[in-house]
Amino acid sequence: MENEEHLLLYDSGRGPLVLRVPVAIVGIILLSFGARAISFDLFGYDLGIHQTAELGSAVPVFLSLLGLALLFLAAWFRRQRIYFDAHRGDIIVRLSTPFREHVRRVSLSEATGIYREFCHGWRAETYWNIGIAFRDHGQCPLASACDRYEDFAGILSEKIQLPILEIPN
Repeated sequence: MENEEHLLLYDSGRGPLVLRVPVAIVGIILLSFGARAISFDLFGYDLGIHQTAELGSAVPVFLSLLGLALLFLAAWFRRQRIYFDAHRGDIIVRLSTPFREHVRRVSLSEATGIYREFCHGWRAETYWNIGIAFRDHGQCPLASACDRYEDFAGILSEKIQLPILEIPN
């Protein structure tokens, strides 16, 4: 994707291990419960995970647990990259997961600036929403950043030649 026309502006990386490891552990536990449901109820083979409650039919239980487990395990690989297409004058937002890749183009023809909004998250965490502001007072969010927000907003402003707008909260 990255060539002379597409300049990489932001790469979220894979996320901190502090979050990825517990999420992966929950996903593996859900997979083990799903394997228990399908192996014991369909094939009569006990995996050693004893359960006192009756689950009902094994197939819907297995499919629901498999879906939840894959959702949790997909968080391990989630990654967001933002590119600048100099030829077309667009921002390209690429979100990659193991199951799909979502690409969104944001045209900068009506853009007035880059907004930076300070937000309070769950408990005591704080983060910045960074995006493009348009003439019709619309906004297009690009990324939420806990750190490196000044670097990203500065690089974005320098490359696309738009001012940084502070949004009060």
